[in-house]
Amino acid sequence: MDYYIRQPQMLEFFKFMNSLYRNGYILAENFAFANDQVDEQYATSGKAFAHGHTVGTADTDNSAIQKNNGTFTFKMLPSALTKEAKKVSTGLGFAGTFITKKNKNAEASIKLLQYLASDEGRKLTMFGVEGEHWTWNEEGHPDLKYDSSDQDFMNANGIGWWVLYNDGVMEGLRGYVPGKQKTQALMETKAITTYKPQLGLIQTQPDSAEKTLKTKIDEMIKNEKVKVYLANLKRKRWQVTRIW
Repeated sequence: MDYYIRQPQMLEFFKFMNSLYRNGYILAENFAFANDQVDEQYATSGKAFAHGHTVGTADTDNSAIQKNNGTFTFKMLPSALTKEAKKVSTGLGFAGTFITKKNKNAEASIKLLQYLASDEGRKLTMFGVEGEHWTWNEEGHPDLKYDSSDQDFMNANGIGWWVLYNDGVMEGLRGYVPGKQKTQALMETKAITTYKPQLGLIQTQPDSAEKTLKTKIDEMIKNEKVKVYLANLKRKRWQVTRIW
């Protein structure tokens, strides 16, 4: 097993993150936020000059700022900060939907999931009501009649919120909105991405020694990397420790 932490470029990444802290661009309190809403409030209220989250963060923040009559906007930085940047996508999905034994009307629940998994159901949950919220254009992409960065509108209409029984194709179609910074970020990311879903099928078995080891390594990295980010180096030299 060759874990990502062993990549030589990770040292440069840690140095970069630490330099942001030592130069006052990120604060220790940033790593104590309980949820995403806290840093979103920091950004949209003008307390932050930069906001790192997802490819759609700039558009989403700008939508909220505009609603609050703000006088500033966020500009997305290039997705790749170096020429050596690469991404390996191993994703197979991120959620599962189950009907439990305690379900009082399993038959109705099954019918609901069957509808959500249908072509009509997937379009409804991802785009909204056809004709009212969107129409097909000549290029084969949906023309949205709303701002997909407006989270209040999206949540109020249940658009894209559940992502129940949807797939990457429908999600990708909704994400492709010409002129949006998110679209630019997705296209830039695609250019440096290699897709290897077969790696996502390799999973350690529950209660196995490998699972226990991986869990310990993941937890160690999660805790220790923050210490590296927030280290006051002064004149100390970097020390690289092999984890196995």
